Amino acid sequence: MVRALAIAALLASAMTAGADPLTGAPWRVTGLAGLDLPPGVQPTLAFAPEGTVTGHAGCNRYRGRYVRDGAEVTFSALIGTRMACARDVMAVESRFFAALAAVTGLALTAEGGLELLGSDGPPLVTATR
Repeated sequence: MVRALAIAALLASAMTAGADPLTGAPWRVTGLAGLDLPPGVQPTLAFAPEGTVTGHAGCNRYRGRYVRDGAEVTFSALIGTRMACARDVMAVESRFFAALAAVTGLALTAEGGLELLGSDGPPLVTATR
């Protein structure tokens, strides 16, 4: 609870100052719901101020919408290209999209990282710039 309040205060402070900590340079996924990322496979997330998210899911490019209210965030209308890649790369992509569908919140770490959270348990996605 204390962590959630601190995160919400940090996000509110950044938004009040006019800086959105999500937008800008893309985030590179470093952890994905307990799945080891194969060498050379690193999904990305790029948040735009108007509520779009784009990136690379491991094999394919994607685009969708996000809605954020403080430390709460949800993703919707995710669409992507339909190339086929190696099985381990497709497993990353499948897990990435499943994780985004389950995200309900976010946290910014003291080290400048991003954590996308589900309703409980460890982060579904961790990322850094």
